Amino acid sequence: MWARAGHGGTDALRNTQHAGSDAAFDPASHESTRIGPYQACFLPARRAESLTPAWRKVASRALISDPFLHPDWLAAIARHDIGLRELQILTLWRDGILCGLFPLIADSGFLRRSWRMPRLDSMASGAPFLLAGEADAVFAAACRVMRERAGALKIDLPDAGSPFHMLVETHSVATRLLPAPATSRRSAPAAVAGLPVRPGVESSTWSEPAASRTHTCTSIWTFRASGDPDFLRSGVEHFFDCDARSAAREGRKALLQDIGTVNAIRSATRAMVRDKSCRVALLLEGETVHAAAIVLLAHDRAKIWHEAVDSAHRDAAQELHRRLATALSRLRHAPVLDADAAKTWHRHSLGLAATPRPGLLRGFGRGTTLPQPSVENRLTARRSRPLHDRSRTGFTQGAGGSSAPRRAS
Repeated sequence: MWARAGHGGTDALRNTQHAGSDAAFDPASHESTRIGPYQACFLPARRAESLTPAWRKVASRALISDPFLHPDWLAAIARHDIGLRELQILTLWRDGILCGLFPLIADSGFLRRSWRMPRLDSMASGAPFLLAGEADAVFAAACRVMRERAGALKIDLPDAGSPFHMLVETHSVATRLLPAPATSRRSAPAAVAGLPVRPGVESSTWSEPAASRTHTCTSIWTFRASGDPDFLRSGVEHFFDCDARSAAREGRKALLQDIGTVNAIRSATRAMVRDKSCRVALLLEGETVHAAAIVLLAHDRAKIWHEAVDSAHRDAAQELHRRLATALSRLRHAPVLDADAAKTWHRHSLGLAATPRPGLLRGFGRGTTLPQPSVENRLTARRSRPLHDRSRTGFTQGAGGSSAPRRAS
């Protein structure tokens, strides 16, 4: 069953209509844990839209700008991606200011529990949101909160020397190579006859409100890009149409056949357009779409979330990226375009100084009262052993290197 705009997209439309209608998240009115100057709160990612007002105020001050941490995007993905239904958000606040945002999944074992920061997207940075200037303190406070419910934190990061990557490496006790991220979002559609662009919604100036101007050059292609709500809705459907026709020619599954992905894209783009965090770019010849891209923005960073390219015009992708970069340079913050996913990812395991808890099976249950953390504001580093040894034994290794049996108190 193919998800069409009037049928399969019903859930996306419903979620978009109500997105942002909830009151802004107030940490003072939610159950929280005090860690020094910070207040830590958990909430399901499906309700992350309530964090959007606070996110907008501090997005430009992030240690690493990443549009895949936008609360509206997280909420849409958590609702429609079955693998992220249990995604939780750990937030840290100081005097009502959002200082940290960590997407987390709880992994349970028989004797060992851990937190995992999942690979949300092949284009994501893998880092949480940390307020620049106090990233070390916020990260340490988050680890102190997480250690009350688990003994380890696993973080998937691309092989790059980002500030957060270096911060994690100083605390990692184990690192292993992960399989390459899926590249299905990079389709190579065949020649397609795209739907005609709606009159009066042609814009490539990237200014707001979108002006009715069209970029042309000496080539036969026309570039159109905008964050105008009407253009964005139409452009997303052009993208789906381009991908579907290419899939039929290549004998692969089209995105329109995955209703979860379709609804996530529609819901996220229509929610993020409110704060100008989403754009759609089209490369056309006449009224035929040869390339289309959905672009997410976060201050000084722009990332191509999904892209469809006509395989009969191999140079269309390069031309689309070139014109996108030119259009982005006209924006206020001149965000840098990231069009390629990281090829290599590693999983870093951080040992958390878990506080002993009464009862073997306690940990991730709701309503559990968390004990007050110790005064000590640091992580306890442990010497690592091979992962297969740690998963099959009931021993933990202390700071001095000696092994002692794990107690289930």
